Amino acid sequence: MPINDVISPLQAINALATVATAGTRLASVGGTVLVNRRADALMQTGHWPFLSLIESSQSTGRIEWRTWQTKLAVLCIYADRFDQQGSVAIDTLWATIDTDLRLMKANIENNPRLMVGGVQNALDIAEFILSPYQGEMNTKDYPVPVVERILQIHLNLPSYRSTG
Repeated sequence: MPINDVISPLQAINALATVATAGTRLASVGGTVLVNRRADALMQTGHWPFLSLIESSQSTGRIEWRTWQTKLAVLCIYADRFDQQGSVAIDTLWATIDTDLRLMKANIENNPRLMVGGVQNALDIAEFILSPYQGEMNTKDYPVPVVERILQIHLNLPSYRSTG
């Protein structure tokens, strides 16, 4: 049986990465953007900072007879190395990450349908959730100490009709 979705979750996440990072510090310093590659993110040793976009939970529900809509949650993990910041305090590095994530959020708010190359990749954005400030570095999940913040984005993908 063929896949009915008009827009795949991966296509939506790639569009999200394109829309979100435009004009950000991440883009200007040549940071890394990883899509659905959490293992690579955890072993990141290359260009910092990095943004890892990971497909999270999704649900599909019927909105009318043979018409369906998928809701997709995407985790956007933004991290930067703390050990290469010289005398910069954790609070300062976190504030830089926070500013970039808020710019990404604004970029998405200004293009909620994730239009890229004339293609609509989302119906709309249902919700943004920013992780709280922890005031500490993550030394458990990465090979180097990092400061990170997570932006969770809930997308409504375009509806589609089932074939049967």
